Amino acid sequence: MNRFAMKEKDKLIKLSSQVIDLAIKARRMIVTVESCTGGLVAKSLTDIPGSSSGFSHGIVAYSNSAKMTILNIKKTALKEHGAVSEQIAIMMAKNALNENLSHVSVAITGIAGPTGASNNKPIGMVWLAWSYYKENQIVIDTQLCYFDGDRNKVRLESTMMALTGLEKRLKKLHSV
Repeated sequence: MNRFAMKEKDKLIKLSSQVIDLAIKARRMIVTVESCTGGLVAKSLTDIPGSSSGFSHGIVAYSNSAKMTILNIKKTALKEHGAVSEQIAIMMAKNALNENLSHVSVAITGIAGPTGASNNKPIGMVWLAWSYYKENQIVIDTQLCYFDGDRNKVRLESTMMALTGLEKRLKKLHSV
């Protein structure tokens, strides 16, 4: 493994550890809903010893069929917006939170490449959505990112962004 890869792995471990620590302190359970990252966020969190106290489970809904079957996303929504869209990311995050015994979710849908791009959805385009309960209401935040690099780099950057977003929201929830 080269120096760059080691540095990235160290950053991922540190961030994942911070997220799990915050989830435990805030008494919140995390669920991940991943498409283009294929479970990397869940893997990163479960690499941390003791993560079962802050991580409930991960869902990999890579295909549209899985999004429809597992997450109750309507075929019409997928046709209208496309799988890589803010609307679908929101539905993924919200439906995972509604359907499961978790308090915080992150959803990721994007185009990691090298195929799958279009004129309005280039390689590296990723939508993230975080949902959580605040005062018995579901709050949803979204972010659109454009990452440079190959498939592995896009997936790694997406994972880091998902974890950074979880960290930010768990800090808010811990201070409440």
